[in-house]
Amino acid sequence: MEWSNYVITFEYEKYVLLYKSITDTLFAVSREEYFRIVKYLNENDKKCLSDKDKTDISELFLNGLIVENKEVEIEEFRQYHAEMKSKETYGTVYFAPSFACNLMCTYCIIGENVGSKECIGRMNVEQSKQAARYTYNRAVKREIRNLNAILYGGEPMLSYDNVVAFIDELTELNVDEKIKIEYTLITNGFYMPDEKVSKLVEKGVRNLQITLDGPEKIHDKRRILANGLGSFGKILSNLEKYCSAFARTVIRVNVDNENAPTINELIDILAEKELYKKCVLHFNLVDPSDYSDISGYNEETYGWFESIYEHAFECGFDVAPWRRHCSWGSNMYISIDKDGNIYDCPNIMGDSASAFGNISSTKGENVKRTMLERCYKCCYVGICNGG
Repeated sequence: MEWSNYVITFEYEKYVLLYKSITDTLFAVSREEYFRIVKYLNENDKKCLSDKDKTDISELFLNGLIVENKEVEIEEFRQYHAEMKSKETYGTVYFAPSFACNLMCTYCIIGENVGSKECIGRMNVEQSKQAARYTYNRAVKREIRNLNAILYGGEPMLSYDNVVAFIDELTELNVDEKIKIEYTLITNGFYMPDEKVSKLVEKGVRNLQITLDGPEKIHDKRRILANGLGSFGKILSNLEKYCSAFARTVIRVNVDNENAPTINELIDILAEKELYKKCVLHFNLVDPSDYSDISGYNEETYGWFESIYEHAFECGFDVAPWRRHCSWGSNMYISIDKDGNIYDCPNIMGDSASAFGNISSTKGENVKRTMLERCYKCCYVGICNGG
């Protein structure tokens, strides 16, 4: 027997974590036991094993962290992956009718172009309907049964008429409910008039995501209104006001080395408002960009996460799992920007050279891609999905 090809080990002072990426299976064993198991696997030396070691080896084997043959395991994963792809009936569309936004966040991927003529442009209503028709026809063609339609931007509440037109057209096309469509509104949470929010809920928007980046003094330095004022108080008020109107509300917290030490203070504020009864927390590392030095990908930020997660759980919150699971090889995963350009990743929207087509044309259909050969053999494939 040998360790699974997909096991990643994390060694600490007193214990070792064993994580299998393709199944999200996690085991912890003492360092002493871990090295006895390693010796057994390398040398087939059973004399070094205690009864508990033998029991744990059986558990590790039954859960696939220890296997009989790595090459057989890799081939089985290849076959399983291909089978799952062939049966995939879940699709996603990001609809961004404009990049216009009422905030100027310090780490925004639009960067210095926020507020430019290029960004504040917007689809017209007919284009929004055309985007819906493209989405629906593509979903039918790909035999999608469950479609996650993400209302995106910029700030989608500033493009309310476009969002409504997109939803109405999809609803009309899907009158026979051949596809189960679930809508998610990703908003900064600042501009949320009652009548507009109520109408979106009536039209079937079930999921809400709002971002808070720390307590007020920290949040307001990062998520700044275009006029330079802070946004924390209004966003928190809207969050309290509307979270019960949606089936699921996620509070997203973008974390980096600048705000990580203050996140527990934010959790206390949210807990005091009893938002743990209605909301899920989602901690996300800030992506580095060409426009900002801020990044969550550093040891200083990572070091805070144990404390952050523990405190969130202690305060009664559910916490969404964090992962970088790329959907580049999915049956349907598209993003549509204000010009009607279509991309296979929301992070590259606006870069027209990276678009694979446009809603006005049937040309440019992206190909359902297969995973690279080296990815099948990589221990991290369950985390990144080959993307």
